[in-house]
Amino acid sequence: MATLAVLVWTVGAQGAASAQDVRPLAYRVHSSAPTSSYGAEVILQSDRARITYDDSEERAVTARQMQGEFELWLDGGARRLAVDRMAQTYYDRAHYREPPVKTATLGVFRPPQPATVESVSDMRVNVRTDPKRIDAAGLSCVHVVLEVSYRLNLALLGTRFPATVQATAAYDVTDSLPVARLPYDHGTVSLVTGEDTVDRAIAERLAATASAAGISVKTVIQARRQIESSPATEETLKITLENFREVKVPPGTFDLPAGLRFQEPVMVGPARK
Repeated sequence: MATLAVLVWTVGAQGAASAQDVRPLAYRVHSSAPTSSYGAEVILQSDRARITYDDSEERAVTARQMQGEFELWLDGGARRLAVDRMAQTYYDRAHYREPPVKTATLGVFRPPQPATVESVSDMRVNVRTDPKRIDAAGLSCVHVVLEVSYRLNLALLGTRFPATVQATAAYDVTDSLPVARLPYDHGTVSLVTGEDTVDRAIAERLAATASAAGISVKTVIQARRQIESSPATEETLKITLENFREVKVPPGTFDLPAGLRFQEPVMVGPARK
């Protein structure tokens, strides 16, 4: 079982710890979704981080593009330099698009194109917390469950038809880590459906749940959508964080390697089915 060393966070004279004062924290992340899965090692120090993607994992096409790559999270994520070591190129992902896998979004939430959402109704959002703490990733956690359901009123070529969406998100949330937030939105307790009304209600309920104010070391999101009487579409997203530990890192860990050239990413639109 993974264990976390006791970390000492030195506070400077101005009340804020510098990057040199803060001891680096490392952990592993694994995300599994219908369209893309990945594993990676993360080293975090203050507002900088380095994520190195695994080379050996089975991946969908979009995730396979990350093999052999690493990213530098700088200035608290204001810069996210994606490095391709094979091509010796880099670009700033923060200026182009989100990572291939969003940590809290599933495609099942969105209606099929070119249908549009006219309104959302019958919305229900519930958050419950198990009273007994559990152990996950070697950390003391609270198990939080978010349940969401709503009705979409869709329109397509002048025809209106209903759809229902149901989702359950389970989080093992810890407040034992010496940081309140991890880079790349890892461990964020949230759920994004793409419908503003629903997302606001979810954010408000989670914000009002004290036990949800932490980092989720295990997240499982299950969603189901059904349009009229057609077969339901279901998806599951799993994200785990583990092996938290204090590490020593060599100089240059958070620096862009010399000799790389800037290369804008190739933007590929979704394929028609």
